[in-house]
Amino acid sequence: MTIKKKLKHHLIPSTPLPWIQKALLLRGNVNAMKLALYIWYLKGLKQTKTDLVVSSSTANNIFGVNKRSFTRAQQELVDLGMITTSIRERGKSPRVTVIWDDFER
Repeated sequence: MTIKKKLKHHLIPSTPLPWIQKALLLRGNVNAMKLALYIWYLKGLKQTKTDLVVSSSTANNIFGVNKRSFTRAQQELVDLGMITTSIRERGKSPRVTVIWDDFER
């Protein structure tokens, strides 16, 4: 089953309250909060917290994250310690690792 088909049939998996609380700290940047939920959603679909390919076009289509603010939103999540990203090549989607050790407890 392709990711797009899975996206149509699944809800965001159980999200720990601390993750949501951290995302809510992003009051000034709604797109960062949406991106956080999208990343958590991908984590649930892939059943892994590492090496997630985060597509700005899919984030825009599914969660309404504006492509122009995608990079800024991603940086805010890095600054809050919610994710890390690999070095990004021009024209390629970033690879993200979810930092959630604090959220497992």
